[in-house]
Amino acid sequence: MPTDPSLPQSTGGLQPGRAVFRGMVLMVGLSLLVAMLAQRHEPPRQGLEALQDDDAILVGAWLGDWPTDDRPLVDDFQTRHDVDLDLVDVFIDFYTPFQNVSHTVHHIAARGAIPILSWEPHGFTTVEIAEGTRSYWLRDGTKTTVQAYLASFGAGLCQAAKETGQPIFLRTLHEMNGFWYTWGQTWEDKAGHRPNTEENYRRAWVKIHDAVKKPCPDGVRLVWATNHFSLGEGASFTGTYPGDAYVDFAAIDGYNWGGNADWGWQTFDTIFKEPYCAVARVSSKPILIAELSSTEKGGNKSQWIRETLAGFHDGKYPDVKGFVWFNDDKFEVEINGPMDWPVDSSPSAATAFAESVEAIRAETSGAGTDAAPVCGGASGPQPF
Repeated sequence: MPTDPSLPQSTGGLQPGRAVFRGMVLMVGLSLLVAMLAQRHEPPRQGLEALQDDDAILVGAWLGDWPTDDRPLVDDFQTRHDVDLDLVDVFIDFYTPFQNVSHTVHHIAARGAIPILSWEPHGFTTVEIAEGTRSYWLRDGTKTTVQAYLASFGAGLCQAAKETGQPIFLRTLHEMNGFWYTWGQTWEDKAGHRPNTEENYRRAWVKIHDAVKKPCPDGVRLVWATNHFSLGEGASFTGTYPGDAYVDFAAIDGYNWGGNADWGWQTFDTIFKEPYCAVARVSSKPILIAELSSTEKGGNKSQWIRETLAGFHDGKYPDVKGFVWFNDDKFEVEINGPMDWPVDSSPSAATAFAESVEAIRAETSGAGTDAAPVCGGASGPQPF
């Protein structure tokens, strides 16, 4: 149809003012969409939030293997027990490059938990770690020295902490107050010598501290852990303690072996009171129960779980900041078979665990402080 020359002719587009306005609306809309998508894909952060909350108890577990995308152990545990984990433990040795465990660290962080690497220097003494010159081969075929390995592992930790936006816990040289590890106080070499003196242990610890903490002080949290009993002349709960300047968390490992051991069923107090009070006397750092579990044999495991976890928020153990449940039916030489350490060794135990964790997290500031501290004067952990 012919156009009427008396009417304004179309420019083939919008009026300039309207075009700018619509462009601005489109840009704002796109910005909001991008923000919504980013928020939608932001990983949960329950572990970091609990770490930063002075009143929260960190709930953790070792799940029997390294969690990965192909082995979704964290997802399985959380779904089965309706419990979100704050800490997920990973056992690793001194022959493993950080790149080998990097995927697992990121996988754990993507599920809102903080990785706690139990870094075990099997085959190394504290003298060899402190000196740093021993040469050996890593699992990837690379030849290294202790010094170079510590530096490389520390760099990997820092990079992963930066990428995941949260710290990584590192527990190493643990359970030193015995003879079962080559870094233990009463371990003996073939000549019958005991190289792991308290002084050498502290030298080794400072060496590790400087390698992993100095590059990124906020990215790594060092966990020093003693065993709940000491074995051998000269071994003690705290003689090796490096000092608060070199530790972020103090920790204790312990288990109720129940009827599987000659000493029989033990309460949490029987297992942990003495080492807890010893650690609380020398350290102002928060305390983790870094390995914890009970058998069913010889008593009531579900009741044991309820009483144990209640003690973490009723004021009885005020320095305890968290625990890591050893959820693994590990083969134990003491019984020549697998142990019933997992929380689901019975339906009643699984229920007790889930309900006890829920009770811990339901506590608010100032609540749950009706029990007297077991040591008679513990004031609670200092800020970290």
